[in-house]
Amino acid sequence: MEEVKIWNYIIKWGIAQNPDLLSNPEDWSNEKFLTLKFTLKNCLPLIRYFQMSGDDIYDHIQPYKKIIEKTLWKDLVKRHMTLNRPISLVVLPPHVILIQELPHRSTKLFLNVINEEHAAEIASWIFRWRTI
Repeated sequence: MEEVKIWNYIIKWGIAQNPDLLSNPEDWSNEKFLTLKFTLKNCLPLIRYFQMSGDDIYDHIQPYKKIIEKTLWKDLVKRHMTLNRPISLVVLPPHVILIQELPHRSTKLFLNVINEEHAAEIASWIFRWRTI
């Protein structure tokens, strides 16, 4: 799953845990942000912020920047504004996004195991068994 989707689900979960939080963070007081930050304290360090695009940071993280540690926020801004400058935090490696493909399903009948004559005989056994 993409990091921004994980972030969005975590934010939705955190808001759902605190019914007094409105859906629009622009209307929140500092106390409301602290409530959300406390609720998500174990989840926030697990997000791989540096794997997100600048657009995702601006659109999804920035409205909630008050729940992000100041050092992390500064490093995020630095990383997206100046790519060559070092950051102070340890960057978690990206998640491996697995795209699972199912094997091709053959539509051929298993005629090499039994032939039509065998299938008819088995069907007659089943029919006889059901009428007993």
